[in-house]
Amino acid sequence: MVKVISDLSEIPKDKKVVIDFFARWCGPCKRIAPEYEEFSKKYTNVEFLKVDYDESNELAEAFGIESLPTFIFIENGNILKGKEILGADIENLEKILVEMNEMVINTPPLTSTIPPLTNLTPLGAVPTLPESPRD
Repeated sequence: MVKVISDLSEIPKDKKVVIDFFARWCGPCKRIAPEYEEFSKKYTNVEFLKVDYDESNELAEAFGIESLPTFIFIENGNILKGKEILGADIENLEKILVEMNEMVINTPPLTSTIPPLTNLTPLGAVPTLPESPRD
């Protein structure tokens, strides 16, 4: 599924992301849009976003967008330099999506939140039973 965004805060910082900067009047943008939508269903390990250049000019400026369509690729909040696609290059777009879909995100190890266990008998020790009162 493709999500249209208009603010930098809407870009996930912990996922693999592709952003399509487009405009409604742009012919190449219109031609590639259905295929971009299909890719979003095929490459499910990648988050697909779109930014309307005319409605989110500040966001487009933040990424230095100068031509449409432009595709930007992000992993863990970092732009993948050298992977930008300028224009409706469907073959190159799919090539990068295949790579991203198969990449494993380098995430920090989870920290344990399990509370310390108490009142356990150490391994190998024989538990003792309370003494029963003798009559």
